[in-house]
Amino acid sequence: MDDETTRMVKFLRLPALLAHWDEYMAMAQKQGFSHVRLLKYVLEQECLMKSENARTYRLNRANIPIRYVMETYPFDRQPKLDKKKILALYDAFDYVAKSQNIIFVGPAGCGKTGLATSFLIEAIHRGHTGRYVLFPDLVGELFKSVADHSEQRAIKRYLSYDCLLVDELDYVEVEPVQVGLFFTLMHKRHLKKPTLITSNLLCAAAHNKFNVEHIVMRSSFFGNPAFRLFFLFFAPHKGSRFQHGNKFICCLEATGP
Repeated sequence: MDDETTRMVKFLRLPALLAHWDEYMAMAQKQGFSHVRLLKYVLEQECLMKSENARTYRLNRANIPIRYVMETYPFDRQPKLDKKKILALYDAFDYVAKSQNIIFVGPAGCGKTGLATSFLIEAIHRGHTGRYVLFPDLVGELFKSVADHSEQRAIKRYLSYDCLLVDELDYVEVEPVQVGLFFTLMHKRHLKKPTLITSNLLCAAAHNKFNVEHIVMRSSFFGNPAFRLFFLFFAPHKGSRFQHGNKFICCLEATGP
């Protein structure tokens, strides 16, 4: 590639063509590509590279601490977990396509974050933006934004993500204004974009206000009043239930608003 061609390729921002020019020319000559076929091949490679770069960028921007994927989830350690049901929910991709929320509830170490992260990463792989955030960090950020009156801007930023994972919604000291901001965020995302939540809390009550799939990993109910209210409005009416050892597993089908 001569200097003038290099300059034009850089100007047009075609990194694949710049990196593989000689390879493309040799392949075209060896396989007898027509001009049209060569041009189509070059464009395909550019699209592939740009798509991969965009996917990597979205993944890095998601702020995921450990990138768990479904393929490595240790289902063998949870033999009573309905793997087929989990994978059906994961593969159908309805949680994004239909803006369904998912709550993963259970004690520490039962795999909530791993499963939730795999759902988030799958959404990112399929071309959507995503973000991982710990619940204390989220409400802390929203609370700080009140001081300089930028709470609407903060909420708008979290509304912009196609898929949001809020991890570790459990016992933390929160001010009423923090709870209010969090509820505002959830309400604005409701039926528009999916939210994934992991928690140590479990609501026995069921009121179908939010469009939600619910995967529960513990039988006992925790009584934090603020979050009991949250689950009261977040949980659906009914669904199929199954047991995982001494931990209660529940997968509820979304029934709409």
